[in-house]
Amino acid sequence: MSESMPLVRVRAKCEQLERELRKSPDFRLYLLSKSLKDRARSERMMMQPSYRHRLMNSFAIREVLAAGAALLLCGLGLINPVLAKPFMIVGLDEKLVSDDDGKPMLSPPGKDNVLIVDLANPESPKIVATVPLKNSVVGPPVNVDIDPTGTVALVADSVDNVNDGDALKQVPDNKIHVIDMKADPPKLAATVTGGKQPSGLSFSPDGKMALVANRGDNSISVLSVNGTDVKITDTVAMPDSVAHVLFTPDGKRALAVRFPAHKVSVLDVADGKVTYNKVDLPTGPWPYNVVVVPNGKVALTSDNGGRGGLLRRQRRHHQRD
Repeated sequence: MSESMPLVRVRAKCEQLERELRKSPDFRLYLLSKSLKDRARSERMMMQPSYRHRLMNSFAIREVLAAGAALLLCGLGLINPVLAKPFMIVGLDEKLVSDDDGKPMLSPPGKDNVLIVDLANPESPKIVATVPLKNSVVGPPVNVDIDPTGTVALVADSVDNVNDGDALKQVPDNKIHVIDMKADPPKLAATVTGGKQPSGLSFSPDGKMALVANRGDNSISVLSVNGTDVKITDTVAMPDSVAHVLFTPDGKRALAVRFPAHKVSVLDVADGKVTYNKVDLPTGPWPYNVVVVPNGKVALTSDNGGRGGLLRRQRRHHQRD
């Protein structure tokens, strides 16, 4: 297929791919626009190498939230992906709850779970594994990810609840959990000790590396990934706290979201090494997460501007005191 293909043939190809998607037991799940115009644009984009590379990424929570109402489309006729079931990973933190008035309350650990959800039939998602595993809602919602081949998942456990006299308090944790997605059902394979308060993370497009932002000690952990054999190979120091770090679709760079600095830093990635060369881009106030479009030309940040307003009010209050 070429970009000059008439629109009617592009539409027909999309419909054919939809039929194949619903019949095939091994396929990839993609979220694209319902409109025929966007179908055609997406079909052409799939032919671009950078987009084909991105399409091999595994399905995770951030794609669900970012795409909204969408068309389920399979690219089996266009690319040769590593076939992996379309799983979604969900962390359930039972340590931070609310009372009847909505006031946050801390509970002892021991009731958390990580859910593995099979989206082969997206209209009827099925929980295929419930892994008893401490995890945290504190931090960005990208503390979990599945590698592009669907072999392994990572869960960053940001904080823990510990006794403080008669009460509980939150303290940074340093655990990165490794889940074997090929086990039946998926199960915990290992736990890696990382930096302080590990948070937003991502796998490289080829699945051989992962990066984890450590909010508590201003650093990024670099991990090598070989199936469930996950090891920390390096730590990249950053000027301040990093909430999330994400590989670009070509795997040659990564974007580190620096929450208190209101910036995104560009990291260089080559031969398993990650380097911060002090290339920083301004964002809105208090950036939390980042996503890169499939062709790698544009990145979008999710900015938690209210946090800045809260801090300013606190400063004014302290100044009056």
